[in-house]
Amino acid sequence: MRKMFSVIILIFFTQSAFSQLKKYNYKSKREPNSSLLEKDYNSTIEKMQDGRIIFKFYYPENNMITSFYTLKSKESTIKHGLSYGQTDEGQLLTKGSYYDNEKDGYWIEHDSEGVYKSGVKDGKWITRNGNNIVREENYFYGKLSGDYFEYNKSGNIIIQRQYIDGKVRNEQIDSTYYIHKTPARYNACNDKNLTEQDLIECSTTTMLRFIYSKLNYPRKARKQNIFGTALAILTIEKDGSISNIKMQRSLSIDIKEECISVLSMMPNWIPATENNLPVVSNVEIPIRFELN
Repeated sequence: MRKMFSVIILIFFTQSAFSQLKKYNYKSKREPNSSLLEKDYNSTIEKMQDGRIIFKFYYPENNMITSFYTLKSKESTIKHGLSYGQTDEGQLLTKGSYYDNEKDGYWIEHDSEGVYKSGVKDGKWITRNGNNIVREENYFYGKLSGDYFEYNKSGNIIIQRQYIDGKVRNEQIDSTYYIHKTPARYNACNDKNLTEQDLIECSTTTMLRFIYSKLNYPRKARKQNIFGTALAILTIEKDGSISNIKMQRSLSIDIKEECISVLSMMPNWIPATENNLPVVSNVEIPIRFELN
């Protein structure tokens, strides 16, 4: 992560693109009492009165802030303060604060929420699906410790575990409500000798290899110094076909179109299952664009 922020700083402070901002004005997004240090086609850098540096990345088509980072100073790569990520439409994905480069305090991470202490999870973490709690976990210095619960849609406990120092000491599964689920995966890893986790990792690796073999950095986006991680969501149907490709974070309209084009080329997946029956599911895919 330190290396990534070093690259970000190098790019921002050595490449100026003031002439490209005639169409996009982010003045209304400025922090109170901040001074503008740098601006680009889809990003700004501001300096706060206490010396901290704010990096903001935007989706230029609607001026939405999609990434927000705070660094300790202009010379530093240490994250210190508020950080959050949003979709192109402003839906919150992650939010929390760093203290000396470590997550600290209350954080929201997609569907989960809880507390970090000195960079590791601590205390109760809750995961929701909409308004329903689907999982409760307890951590002690970053390791699962104590009670662990999984719930079904009706709120019934389907799995109950006790953890000590990250290891399961006992487990109870209610077969009345329990549904064995497997996630959808890219159709390239079918070795029966692999564990379920190995299959997921193999799926991710081969899927990304396919994507990057087809992906082209849009010329306009490269010229405008647009970089970062786009975020796509696919629907995998019961037959493994792909539908409803949506970009949660696009970086720019050109990158959005390129991602959708490449994702549309992918072959059918192995669908998710519940009790060995195929079901419709959604898959989130990050796609990184880096300036060389």
